[in-house]
Amino acid sequence: MWKTQFLGILVVVSFGLLAACASTPPWSGMSQDEIAAWKADGFTASESQAWKKKGFDPKSANDWHSRGFDLEATLAWKTKSFSAADAQKWRTSGFTISQAVENRGKGLTPIEESEAAASKSTADPTAEAASATKATQDAETTK
Repeated sequence: MWKTQFLGILVVVSFGLLAACASTPPWSGMSQDEIAAWKADGFTASESQAWKKKGFDPKSANDWHSRGFDLEATLAWKTKSFSAADAQKWRTSGFTISQAVENRGKGLTPIEESEAAASKSTADPTAEAASATKATQDAETTK
């Protein structure tokens, strides 16, 4: 009976060792410089492998990731021919991918905050005058 139990344990341990030896090291297929670049941008081994598998190098992956895009969102925007910067502009302006594609097809671009602020101040001259008056009052108060 003990021989049967021993054999069972031996088989389980053998399969465990085989599985461990067959697994891929987490940073496999990458040079030390590439690993350092992925790590410097905050990617884990599994994240970097996933991004690399989809054709990204550390720099291009970080361009998207640093703008708040995960791999799935990146692929969705990238397949519609958006750069990371353009995708960020559309998304932060409140557009979905399909809305961005539709509007871009019409030759439109999202208005960025600085452009919106500039158009708001030129569209409302009283706001600009009120701001100038407030600045003058503040300057006189500090004298």
